[in-house]
Amino acid sequence: MNTNAYITSPYISSRNISNTHMQNYIISDALMQKDYNVSHDYMKMLQYACMGKAYDDIASGHDSGLVNIAILHRHLLKKDIMWAYSNITQASIEINAECNWRCRFCPNHTSPYAKKHMDNSLFVEILNKIDAYGKIKDLSLNFYGEPLLDNHLCEKLEHILDTQLNLVLYTNGSLIDETLIDAIKLFGSRVMICLNIPSIDEEEFAKLTGYKHLNKVINNLERLLQNNINVQISVNGKKGNRERNIKTINARFPSISIKGTDTTDRAGAVTNEFFQDITIKNKRLFGCQPILHDLQIDVEGNVMICCQDFHKRHLMDNVQNYDDLNQLLKSESVRRYRQMIWGAADVYQDIVCNRCIVMRDNQASAKLLLNQNIRGVGYGEDISNCSYI
Repeated sequence: MNTNAYITSPYISSRNISNTHMQNYIISDALMQKDYNVSHDYMKMLQYACMGKAYDDIASGHDSGLVNIAILHRHLLKKDIMWAYSNITQASIEINAECNWRCRFCPNHTSPYAKKHMDNSLFVEILNKIDAYGKIKDLSLNFYGEPLLDNHLCEKLEHILDTQLNLVLYTNGSLIDETLIDAIKLFGSRVMICLNIPSIDEEEFAKLTGYKHLNKVINNLERLLQNNINVQISVNGKKGNRERNIKTINARFPSISIKGTDTTDRAGAVTNEFFQDITIKNKRLFGCQPILHDLQIDVEGNVMICCQDFHKRHLMDNVQNYDDLNQLLKSESVRRYRQMIWGAADVYQDIVCNRCIVMRDNQASAKLLLNQNIRGVGYGEDISNCSYI
């Protein structure tokens, strides 16, 4: 294969914004998470390169300046490593697998993980590799577990404090104490505590979380605020109830950021009233951004496909197998998953994406784009047909 060959990125889609004077396009780039306003000539150049061309071949028929800009913005990728590109900006390390709540909207409600904690030496190894990678800004410390159950959490926080990473601590808030608050305060503006509070009605809260001491969580929330620690409240639940609860919580805590979270069944892992019964039967998928931007690492150092894979069916690789994250993110196994998720290869029959509402919504968006004659990322077709631009 010609290593000087470039190919149009499979992660971009475009729409025409022509007017009477000129023909321009908006490119939406899922890899770089940006939109670009580009010219008709730029689009012609990308269309020409969609099956892969040598640099000199592309530049000879188009403005070389446009070609260089496209390479700089990653609209043109090196063909031989096109599936090695990523743009990881956030990471999550599962420091422990257990949780002391049984939220109805979480798979732990019926299928809790066995108690397991990450060894401190493994945590330090992973943290150092994340910090050395240099592009990751935000770090969280959970998957489906409660990080405050880790008896060595404060020691881990000390290690994080020595890095350039921001800490995003997802917690149910029931175990916050003065020792933790003192450790958190050292981060200053580099920390955000995200509390899981689906309701401040005691009966509804207990039903949703399986925890009967809402007052303890509220008291801990108020202690965080008194110590000037950044706090966000996450509100899960079905849409109507969630919107009502957001209003109630906002009325009581008007200064706190509140995030309403769309409650999903975690690709079928939640089987109660939150079950969504999603089935996608296509051999090719429709693209999903987390594999490009999020790094999910489990308690044993395995890299998971995304946060929806509660049962950990798809362990792409292990951080311990590589000297640094660059090697890991370019490994053959990780590349293969990118190809499958972005529609360039047939998927495994049991892939979690086939039961995920996020992928179903991406499928619906892809069909809408095709109906509007807008192309993007292959949409379950072979990328060689250039249907993605």
